[in-house]
Amino acid sequence: MSGKAMDIVVKAGERRAETLRLNHRPDAPAADALRIVLEPESTLDLEELHEGQGGFAAHLEVDVQVGRGARMRHVAVVDDSGEGRIEINRQVRLAEEARLQFVRVGSGASLDRESLRAGLMGPRSRFRHGHLMMADTGRRAELDLEIAHHARHTASESLCRCVLGAESHGGFAGRILIPPDVQDADARLRNDNLLLDESARMETRPELEVYADEVQCAHGAATGALDEAALFYLRTRGLPPDQARAMLVRAFASSISNDIEMPRAQEMADGMLSRALRDLAPQRLAA
Repeated sequence: MSGKAMDIVVKAGERRAETLRLNHRPDAPAADALRIVLEPESTLDLEELHEGQGGFAAHLEVDVQVGRGARMRHVAVVDDSGEGRIEINRQVRLAEEARLQFVRVGSGASLDRESLRAGLMGPRSRFRHGHLMMADTGRRAELDLEIAHHARHTASESLCRCVLGAESHGGFAGRILIPPDVQDADARLRNDNLLLDESARMETRPELEVYADEVQCAHGAATGALDEAALFYLRTRGLPPDQARAMLVRAFASSISNDIEMPRAQEMADGMLSRALRDLAPQRLAA
C-alpha cells in the first residue's frame, strides 16, 4: 500500500487473518490512511509490515474500531534503510467486551514517531500493548501514548522498551486517563530504557490522571545501562564480552518481541533485532 486509503472490515462473527505490507519510497505520496472495523463478535489477526528505502518521508493515519465482543491481535513492524522518516497516528476504540492486543516493533528510521490514542469505550473491554523502539547513530524514536478508560470494569496494560545506541535520542510520553464516573478500572503503564552508549539520550514521562476512587493503577519508568553484575556472571560462565552483552540486550528486547505470534511479523522482527545487535553501539558491544 502506498499513497492510498484502505479499509479492512470484518463482518459480524467472521474470523480473518490479514498481512498488510507498506513500502515507503522517496517518490511515494507522503500520506496513507488505514481504517479497520471489526463488527460484533468478529476476530482479526493483522500483520502490518513497514519497509522503507532511501530518504522517504511517510505519514500514516490508522483508525481501529473493535466492536462488541470482537477480538483483535495486531502486530506492526517498522524496518527501513535508516534514512527515512515515518510518523504514525493511531486511534483505537474498543466497545463492550472487546479485546485488542497490539505489539509494535521499530528500528532503523532516522525518525520513527508513533502517536497512539486508545479509548476503552465499553464495559469489560481490554487493551494490551507492547512497544519496542531501537535507535542508533543520531536516529530518533518516539512514542506518544494515551489510554483512556471511559467505561467500568475496563483493563489496560502497556509496556514500552527502548534500546538506544550512540548519539541516538528516545522519547516516551505516556498517560493513563480515568474520568470521575469510571470505577473498577485496572490500568498498568511501564517504560524501561537501555542506553548502550554515554551519548544516548532518553526523555520519559509516564503519567496517571485518575479522578475515580475504586480503581487499580500503576505506572513507572527506569533508564540505565547494561547490568554489570549480569555481565560478570555470564563472563564467569565462559562467554566472551560481545556475546554476553548481546545476550542481555536480546533478553531485554525479547520481552516485547516474544509476544509476536504471527509468522511473517516474527521473522521480520527477529531479523531486525539481529541487525540491531550488530549495529547498536558496536564499539561497546565488542569491548
